[in-house]
Amino acid sequence: MNEKSRYRLTGAVFILSLAVIFLPMLFDADGLEPVRLEPIPEVEVKQISFAQFPKEKLNSARQLRKKIDPTGYSRLSGVRTGDPEFMIPGEVTPENAAGWGVQVGSFKKEENALALRDELQKQGYHAALSHVRQGNEISTRVAVGPVAEETEARKVQQELAAHYGKEPILVRFGY
Repeated sequence: MNEKSRYRLTGAVFILSLAVIFLPMLFDADGLEPVRLEPIPEVEVKQISFAQFPKEKLNSARQLRKKIDPTGYSRLSGVRTGDPEFMIPGEVTPENAAGWGVQVGSFKKEENALALRDELQKQGYHAALSHVRQGNEISTRVAVGPVAEETEARKVQQELAAHYGKEPILVRFGY
């Protein structure tokens, strides 16, 4: 079979396939039944003035603006909202401490922090990231934890120091 005949045969099979699919649709008298949708009821939207807005919600919004800057970082600690806080005991009184942890590193490039976090997770540690703003620079911290007891965190600190050769920092974990 030459190339020209093969193209003709392929084209004929293609056209025949289309005919098998679409011809029954064209000659079917019933077709698809139309779908009837119920009309959407109109909803009345009430406009309220600023004076009618609940005072407690305004106060909580003001309090939040005092704690968080416009870019989403805490004005007190510099940590991005939603990230865990790694606080050095003694320097900061942790009001929201959830346990203990070990800070392994702090990086200007987030990719380096992600690589370290992934490596720690492969070794079986629960590692977390925290983005911190200091002035105009943002760094990404990597810590293992949280653990419930300080003694447990110190044990992890010794393991990581032996593995990485640097002395990791014991921190309080807060959220």
